[in-house]
Amino acid sequence: VPLALAMVLGFTYASASNRHGVGIGRYGLFLLLGATCLLFEVLFRRTVTVGESLSSRVHELATLNKVGRILSSSLERTTLTTNIATETLGLVRHASRFMIGLVRDPTDMVVYELFDASGRNYKSLSAPRDEGLSGWIMKHRQPLLLGDVQQDYGRYSKTETYKDPRFQSWLGVPLEIYNEVVGIISVQSEQRFAYTADHLRAM
Repeated sequence: VPLALAMVLGFTYASASNRHGVGIGRYGLFLLLGATCLLFEVLFRRTVTVGESLSSRVHELATLNKVGRILSSSLERTTLTTNIATETLGLVRHASRFMIGLVRDPTDMVVYELFDASGRNYKSLSAPRDEGLSGWIMKHRQPLLLGDVQQDYGRYSKTETYKDPRFQSWLGVPLEIYNEVVGIISVQSEQRFAYTADHLRAM
């Protein structure tokens, strides 16, 4: 509103100035006011972006701190996995699912536990250590971030098609103890490109 009023006054002033043969002209004032408006817009957007980034970082650090307290308060596996699943889902959002897989020696099979968006353990299954995206992560000891898992799945797995067509994004990281890979944690979302490099770092 102030800028609109300034433009009206500038137009009036420019018209009066032109009648007397002075001033920079109405178009010059409009350009000046327009440039000022754009500058304010850029500064406002920059402030909002920085604020959102800081808020996200604070939430991430608070979650990591809470997970640290969880790890130090109980060594009971079911309690640990449930609490870590809940906190991880709160961190990545996007109505995600959480999965943790642990290698069971000496069979070299991986036992997976799956948690829904509310943190409820709804399924358990087992698979060979080298199978699927989880197998790729454990073999290469690297995290994996896929924005379109249905399209990219074949590049990291022996099969071409991801088993669950609902999910579009996938993020997983290896679990290591004393330089030995003992499992994996991952999240999946029905939204494409749901996860970012910040999510990967936090995981």
